[in-house]
Amino acid sequence: MNKLSPFYSAINRGNSPLRIASHACHEGFQVSLAKCNTEWMFIPSPEGKTWDADYRKMPNNIIEISQEQFNKMDFIDLTMSHTIQQIQGMQKMSDFFGIKHINLNHIYPNPSFNDRYIKTINESRKDAVKVFTTEHQANEWGYGASECEIIGHGVDTDHFKDWTTVGGKIISVANFYQDRGDELGYDIYLDLVRNLGKDKFFHIGKSSNNSSEAAKNYNHLASLYQVGYIFINTCHRSVLPTTLVEAMSTGMPVVTKNNPTIDKLIVNGENGFKVENSKEMTECITMLINNRDLAFKIGKGARKTAIEKYNMDKFIGKWDTLLKRNIKT
Repeated sequence: MNKLSPFYSAINRGNSPLRIASHACHEGFQVSLAKCNTEWMFIPSPEGKTWDADYRKMPNNIIEISQEQFNKMDFIDLTMSHTIQQIQGMQKMSDFFGIKHINLNHIYPNPSFNDRYIKTINESRKDAVKVFTTEHQANEWGYGASECEIIGHGVDTDHFKDWTTVGGKIISVANFYQDRGDELGYDIYLDLVRNLGKDKFFHIGKSSNNSSEAAKNYNHLASLYQVGYIFINTCHRSVLPTTLVEAMSTGMPVVTKNNPTIDKLIVNGENGFKVENSKEMTECITMLINNRDLAFKIGKGARKTAIEKYNMDKFIGKWDTLLKRNIKT
């Protein structure tokens, strides 16, 4: 690949899509990001992650290619990393071709990370354009708002809609819930099952022991949200799970483990309930089961919040602006 190709290819390109080298990440998030005016080249990731078509169909403007195939490409406009393991390789690639590297951070620092380790991670991405999903998340990593970009989630609120309000199951959504128990709060889920009865719950997601199954496709996932009665999020460390926003967009009541991001999003009794432990979550679920009018009110408020804060037009607009601002012209 010619090192000067990105510069010459950017000239007089008009409104042609930006070509971005990346690794596979969360399929739901990447489907949203692919709605921007972009072409994505997914090269093998250091974690071995590939696109999981069971979760989302791969958009037409994303292709998975080998490192050898990528090396023969004429140009790219940007590189993007999503995890700590991906940063160094993508930064080196950007440095070689003289283009920008965007590091998109999806998580809070792990509680096991000490200040020295966080400093080491931040040093590895010092030359990258740093993007976080909330200001508080950026602060937790040691960045002020002027040192990074803040772009929240985007959800297709025209797809996730039409909650039926018909009494159904208590819904949770996560792949490998048990295997990722420390991260996803599986201990809280087990407490809820003991408190309320296993028959009231329906978990959606792949599992290593075949205890649950993923939705068959994107439409099937939306239909499962529609007939659930309450959505629960037990996750300990995710800044804001996309599944929580999808459920809110559907218009169903949500009960979620609290964190500083969710604390600013959810107003108890208006658009959901935020809790600190399984006892509080059990109480809120029981209240919603026994009060259909309250469940309807909460669900309506949840959808209103999702449309206002996480609509796809806002998401695409912010990302298109950021991407265009960082290419060579």
